[in-house]
Amino acid sequence: TPHANPVVADANGVFAPIWLDPAVTYRARLTTSSDVLIEDVDPVSSDITPDRTITRAKLNYVQTAAEAAASVTPTAYGYEPGDVRRYGAALDGTTNDATALSQALQQCAQSGAAVYVPPNVTLLCTSWSTFDSTGAVVINATGAVIKGPVAGTSKLLSLGGNLILNGGRYERWGVVQERLLAQTGSITELRAVGCEFRTFTGIVINVERPIKYYWIVENIFASVANYAIKIGENTYANQDLYEKGTIADNKFLTITASGSTSCAAMLVYGREVDIDGNYISGVSGATGEGWGIYTKVRYGKITRNTVRNIKSASHPDVIGINVKGTTRLVTSSPQGYSVICSGNSIQDVGVNASVGYGIRIQTDDVNCYGNLIEDTGLGGIGVDESSAYFNINVSANDIRFITLNASTSGVRVEGGGTGVRVSDNVVANVGIGVRVQANQSAVALVDVAVLNNVMRSCTYPVMFDAQTSCTLTRPRIAGNIADGGTAGVLNNGSAGTVTGVSIIDNDFERCTTFLSGTLPNGSRVRTTVAVTTTDATLTTLFVAALADESAYATNVRCVGRKSDTTDRALYHQEALHYRDGGTATLQGTVTSLAAIESNAAWDAAFSVSSNSVLFRVTGVAATTINWKAHVDMVAA
Repeated sequence: TPHANPVVADANGVFAPIWLDPAVTYRARLTTSSDVLIEDVDPVSSDITPDRTITRAKLNYVQTAAEAAASVTPTAYGYEPGDVRRYGAALDGTTNDATALSQALQQCAQSGAAVYVPPNVTLLCTSWSTFDSTGAVVINATGAVIKGPVAGTSKLLSLGGNLILNGGRYERWGVVQERLLAQTGSITELRAVGCEFRTFTGIVINVERPIKYYWIVENIFASVANYAIKIGENTYANQDLYEKGTIADNKFLTITASGSTSCAAMLVYGREVDIDGNYISGVSGATGEGWGIYTKVRYGKITRNTVRNIKSASHPDVIGINVKGTTRLVTSSPQGYSVICSGNSIQDVGVNASVGYGIRIQTDDVNCYGNLIEDTGLGGIGVDESSAYFNINVSANDIRFITLNASTSGVRVEGGGTGVRVSDNVVANVGIGVRVQANQSAVALVDVAVLNNVMRSCTYPVMFDAQTSCTLTRPRIAGNIADGGTAGVLNNGSAGTVTGVSIIDNDFERCTTFLSGTLPNGSRVRTTVAVTTTDATLTTLFVAALADESAYATNVRCVGRKSDTTDRALYHQEALHYRDGGTATLQGTVTSLAAIESNAAWDAAFSVSSNSVLFRVTGVAATTINWKAHVDMVAA
């Protein structure tokens, strides 16, 4: 029944008039304990007409205890507590709504209602004073724009209490939330879900005060200066105060820094943090460092992130993902051990063959596996903490460069530490597949294992060395496969001390030579080598340069087969070679354990040349002979 003047009363008897058209039929239904929905009904069909079902009546809401405690007096009682319109917000994108937003925040921090900004509006603050409180704040702003002053440097919030941001597009601020260590407060919960943060001149979320749990999920950070997210601060003493965080499924677009300031999508300290499924593109510094993700976190997981286009105009440290922190027993700065870094996709970091790494590991106990890395400056993965590090696994990664350059490495292990395993990776189109280099005089590099990697189009599949006054001990190179290269293994000078190298059961037959450089004292070699002859020229099948003051026992079993299989031969020989301040020398005579041949013109024999021991074969003219040998060599 149509009424010209219906009213609705709340429990306190306060009436809110609703003016209706007497020519139209309506029906009313209770939707909540305090809301009535008035629906315009078509008099012919009695069906609801969607474009005319628009009238919503609300009760008046008296001033709440939280509003009174915050000295906030509403101006529009028809809106629920927390709604910025209740405090006078025009939401037209031109009126200064700073006072309304501030009052909504004030009552919320007094354990009041969540701040509510309705969708499809712009709340403009042409001026702003940072809202500073140790209370808890919730802002629900899905579909709304909350825009800061023109200067874009204002800090929206400085909360020492809990913060929840549900939706909303925040534009033209310096900071959304900042709480520094010198301030008070302890945050039990911080959430930012489904928000957009655009055109920021500072760190969007910057929390140095203790924080117990945080979730930063499904947000967009675009056109941000320095860092989009910074959690914690760079001291060991407070590391356990930042914990149990999740940063997941966000997009970070265009993070920049000027001068020597570093920049990153996120800079995270603490413990027990999951960084998962984020998309990061366009991090660019000037003379400062540039990172996609930088962590000093114990017990962290960095998984399924896409990181691309990370640059710095002139700084050498440009990294897609930097897993950093001191080792377990070191307390000079935040620790970073026990981290999983897997399933990430990293492209276009740094400058090809000049600066940059896809992933950089600078701490203990890191499991780095299953990542896809393409075109990342100097190398795909770098392990290079200057202090001692332990137990790092780099496995099953796919690392490739578009343009081959001698300066690039697939995996580079350097510094000083113990127990690095580089295994089952596929490395393509780099100068050095896996580089192992001791370069810290105070800490030896010990027990690095390079196992079962596949090297495609690498100039040197494996390289090792020790710089002056540095020590490399017991590197093991085993089970690797290369499709070619100048040498399967390169000893790049060894100005320092290298001992106990094991080169076992690699497939380097398609490399030009097995080894380039000296085979150090204490080495162990077991390998196959191959060569083809087409004439009677003496041809080197195996060669190894000997270290001074050393002795080498070498056992070679060599088989040859004419291409049409009409002739064949077996030669099995054993010899002792040494160097004692001079060139390579044969001790005594070579022991021939077997010489079986169908053509007496064929031959195979040990020889020496300068500092090297050689095993050479002789074929016959106009005949293609395929030779292969198993070489077993031990040095003392």
